[in-house]
Amino acid sequence: MSKEAVLEEFQTVYADPESKDGTYLYLGLLDRAKRLVITDRIGVVEALRYWISFRDRRHTNHAVMLTGALTLKELKPDLEKLREDIISRKAYTTKYTGWVDKALKEIKSSNSGPES
Repeated sequence: MSKEAVLEEFQTVYADPESKDGTYLYLGLLDRAKRLVITDRIGVVEALRYWISFRDRRHTNHAVMLTGALTLKELKPDLEKLREDIISRKAYTTKYTGWVDKALKEIKSSNSGPES
């Protein structure tokens, strides 16, 4: 697989009519990501990195939450950069630092996955 293939897999979750419910959508993405990270960790990391850099609130928020839930340490620098951009108001408002901080805390508290 590749970043593009992972993004296509995630898009099928977005396309599900029931995904209008935020919780259902997140849980669907999380379920899909958990399965994909086993066989294509690099593709998942690259896809989430793209979403983080894309700076679309919906996709970026999901990428941040998935990064924390999956403890993808490879994305720690991307989250730190996003946090800096939020604080300097280059992205979003400062109230969004909370979800980035939560993901960083989940990564820090985990001992799984490669170090960044």
